[in-house]
Amino acid sequence: MIHGSLSFSRALVLPILTLAGLSGCGGGSGSQGNLGPPPPPPPSPVKILNSYDGASGPGYKDHPDPSGAVGPNHVVDFVGADFIVRDKATGSILHQETQTQFWSGLGVAPGTLNDPRIIFDPVSQRWFAVSAGPNIFLAVSGDANPLNPWQGVVVSTIIQGDLLPRVGVDVNGIYVCGYGVVNTTNTANCFVMPKSDALWSGATKISLARMKTFTNLPYELFPATDFNPNKAPSDPEIFLTRQGGQNVSSPVPFVLLMNKVTWTGAVPQMSATMTIPTAMMYDTPGSAPQPSGPPIRGVEDHRLFNVFGTGSSVFTATGSNINGRIGIVWFEVSAAGAIVQQGTIASPNYDALFPTIAADANRNVAIGFTKVSASEFASSYVAVRLSADAPGTLRAPVLLASGNAAYQCSANPVGWGTYSSTVVDPSAPLVLWTFQEYAHSSTSCQWSTRWVSFSL
Repeated sequence: MIHGSLSFSRALVLPILTLAGLSGCGGGSGSQGNLGPPPPPPPSPVKILNSYDGASGPGYKDHPDPSGAVGPNHVVDFVGADFIVRDKATGSILHQETQTQFWSGLGVAPGTLNDPRIIFDPVSQRWFAVSAGPNIFLAVSGDANPLNPWQGVVVSTIIQGDLLPRVGVDVNGIYVCGYGVVNTTNTANCFVMPKSDALWSGATKISLARMKTFTNLPYELFPATDFNPNKAPSDPEIFLTRQGGQNVSSPVPFVLLMNKVTWTGAVPQMSATMTIPTAMMYDTPGSAPQPSGPPIRGVEDHRLFNVFGTGSSVFTATGSNINGRIGIVWFEVSAAGAIVQQGTIASPNYDALFPTIAADANRNVAIGFTKVSASEFASSYVAVRLSADAPGTLRAPVLLASGNAAYQCSANPVGWGTYSSTVVDPSAPLVLWTFQEYAHSSTSCQWSTRWVSFSL
């Protein structure tokens, strides 16, 4: 079932605390009270426009970390193993090098790289990428063509190790966050700079002179990507995360934490952390069975995988154990910190993992994710809602790329993800793309990814 409870249609008028106390919203026990099962979702309006394979393994890990972005004429696979530039129309590879070659070529001398992320900003017509190893690195392209020169800088040396860097952007700034351990407490540090300081040209360099560091923020805090070109300095950049750590012994209330950055000239101010109760429950994701071979490891599915800004609100999605299967919990949250709508993708018959979410120019929403079960190899799917649909609801998932083999590597359960990317086409704002892992090879450790574009 793919739904928010029937109470979601009232999400705009009920107080948040009342919503947080409702049962039957897709978490924990999953009870629907006396409301009965939801009606079947309407048919999906997804129209697939383009589809081609992305990066494939093996890499240095048993999963690809499939981050990717779409520009005017190119798509970029920015996975754990490689930096790959493709022709947007055909998917043909125009350039490929390892992550180590990419970052070393920018003069940042990386160690073992991990957790790459990339976005394309249509406002500045630049690509922004981050990775960790052992410090946090930032790379910025010189223009909209990722084949042209880039510059790179070391953003942070104050925390080192597996930092899970995240990057966000709006018209005012560049926002890079990573996590560290302070006095045995997991926290996040965020590095904020005026956007103009990153937009190098010719002989000018990326400048960190006005970058401000904010420490001891909530664990795994994620900055939004917000491409509103008319955003004022007083309009906040939103950061979100889930309260609590990865593992819980029993279901707990799902609470979002929000921070905001506003600007006075070139000086950013970080707000206090806001606590946002939701109607959901969180439980540690387990493992997802395949038709054969080892189960897929889902424990990393506890994180927010992106925060997508639309000006007045942000969307985010993550994973949770829902009635014994891995499901997806998603939210729309206003800039004021109110829950606009929330829902789930959950079924007793399959697991849904590693979601990312985006909205087109008409505020139609798409969630790309992996779907797998004992009768279906891990496949790429999307679930969507049109802006006129009832709040908290999604149409039935649509298959984008069918898995045809059991994925296996050295571990049991085997690694998967641990990211995906779902983005808006900067040249066609009613077109969305998703970049997902799927099971397409029986060769050990041969992970596979797929790019698919579609309209609603």
